[in-house]
Amino acid sequence: GDDSSSSSSNNSKGSKRSVPSFVSASLPDGSGGEKGRYEGAPSPNKPKSKVKLDVSQFPELHDRTPWVEYNIEIVSLLAPHGMTQLLVPTFVPVSKHKAAFDIDDKFLYSALRKTVKCAKGREILMDEVGTLSGQRVWEKLINHYLGAGNIVAEIDKDEAYLRIITPLAQRSGNTRSTRLQLAAAISKWETDFKTYVIRL
Repeated sequence: GDDSSSSSSNNSKGSKRSVPSFVSASLPDGSGGEKGRYEGAPSPNKPKSKVKLDVSQFPELHDRTPWVEYNIEIVSLLAPHGMTQLLVPTFVPVSKHKAAFDIDDKFLYSALRKTVKCAKGREILMDEVGTLSGQRVWEKLINHYLGAGNIVAEIDKDEAYLRIITPLAQRSGNTRSTRLQLAAAISKWETDFKTYVIRL
């Protein structure tokens, strides 16, 4: 059906879940990583991001770059452009969105090729030079950084654990503003906790 019929049928159901007017409600949304519509596919009625996505915006990934922070930066970069499904290894676009997905997939590969500097990442990029698939590279990066054999990540986890259990008074050092000192310490603790938990 057209956009208006999709929208009206949604509203008439009392909308258990709201579907944007620029997508067809008849297409599965692909949440959870199955086959579905690709949010990055162009559509005449779809709102466009005011910002252009450029390779220069991507952060570099080095051997000691914290994965949690890096992952958040990549997700936040791709989100305004509807491209976060590229980061879901099991996501497959429906046939009408495959061309748009493939273009974005190759763009992600290009961006990662320019910015991934760690040894394992360079090896993964070379493995996928035949596919030029950013999605496949990202899947392998996830498996590497979150896998049990990643020594660097295990060291980061151990260091984060030590910081988590260290009393705030010992962590914070000397500063005049106790209130700011406490806020900064809590923020750092939360980051350390996320780094530790993701490796459990």
